[in-house]
Amino acid sequence: MSLYFLLIIAIVLLVLIIVMFIRFLLEKSFYHPHILHSCDPAEFELVTEEIFMKTKNTKQIQTLLTKNESNKPLLILIHGWANTSDIFYPLAKVLVKKDWQILFVNARNHGKSDSDSFTTMVKFIEDLNSVLEFIKNKYPKRKIILIGHSLGAATSIYVSSKNQDILGLVSISSFSDVGTTMERSFLKKHMPHWIIKYVLKYVEYRIGLKIEELSPENNIKKIEQPLLLLHGTKDKIVPINECNQLYKRCGPNNSKQHIIEGANHSNILENDNTFKAILDFLKILIFDT
Repeated sequence: MSLYFLLIIAIVLLVLIIVMFIRFLLEKSFYHPHILHSCDPAEFELVTEEIFMKTKNTKQIQTLLTKNESNKPLLILIHGWANTSDIFYPLAKVLVKKDWQILFVNARNHGKSDSDSFTTMVKFIEDLNSVLEFIKNKYPKRKIILIGHSLGAATSIYVSSKNQDILGLVSISSFSDVGTTMERSFLKKHMPHWIIKYVLKYVEYRIGLKIEELSPENNIKKIEQPLLLLHGTKDKIVPINECNQLYKRCGPNNSKQHIIEGANHSNILENDNTFKAILDFLKILIFDT
């Protein structure tokens, strides 16, 4: 066996080892156990119907539709990383009392939705698009407003930038740049800093998209619909400057920013000032249309 042939074999083996190592790091970083519901909608006076919808890879996702009838646009709420629709129940209780009907979405690996390998923004996008397609077919004349939190907010920004049928969007605690957010997550998982750029390149190869194409800061400027950005001053998971960065990228005539004093990444969804900001935005939104 020639030295040249041995060298080729060694290079191929080395590449395979590197790819396997990167896959291991990715699964370690993006994997979380299936997140189950921690409470029932009835605990918040919410009466819901459970509807399962098909998404990618023959999977199904769980949605919950409040049974109150409303002539207003349908509010579709999508949670963030390692949460479920539970996180929205305090807000939903307030919204339903104001005659808004709500559809809660549980992405794969959350609630009663099917499990999948690991959680990514691309899968969130696929799941939300599947829900929008279902609603469009079932209620073709119903207008839709998206409300997303954290990863769900970033997902909603991406989807809204490509779907003009969406009437408006409320983004809560969204990050601004996917690459920076992933790098921050990798470092928390003690991934070596030198390898992160190669991991990000591998991610792009696997999803078939440049990471910057997913980033809210690059998609928010394409949104023509009315938009409300909400963020807490005590958010330690996504710094408030990321909300400011997003607001700078928004169209000047269609966006509002509201900073919730003292709120952190999650309890912003239990804050009376959050409820008021969203209700005021929704009132203006339907009045203008």
